Amino acid sequence: MNIKLAVVEDNNTMRNMLVSYLSRYYEVADFKNGLEFFESLEQSLLPSLIVSDIQMPEMGGLELITLLKKSKIYSQVPVIILSGVNNSEAHAQCLEAGAEDYLVKPFNPKELLLKIQKILQNTSTNETLKNTSLS
Repeated sequence: MNIKLAVVEDNNTMRNMLVSYLSRYYEVADFKNGLEFFESLEQSLLPSLIVSDIQMPEMGGLELITLLKKSKIYSQVPVIILSGVNNSEAHAQCLEAGAEDYLVKPFNPKELLLKIQKILQNTSTNETLKNTSLS
């Protein structure tokens, strides 16, 4: 099973670095903002996890999370926020909206990878438990 990630980041250098690093482990699609990501959902498969910047033109990470969590189809997709904003209010706001985690830039790519792995493992375990209890 190929695990697909979406990277939503307006900064070309950061987006390219994330895609280069994460594509060693996962299939990665990248987008310049939340609007571009949502437009792509009609043409592609839903990602297993989204890594998103918070401050982007057209649609930022907070709005992206809010729209995802309101949707019956997309509400279960985990989101990790990456941001240059290092204050507890922004952090709390994203977590409250439904983000699974929040990393401040600059960050350690290995830490991001470990967080992704843990979230995907927990998501898979929860899905297995849910399917088992329905049987």
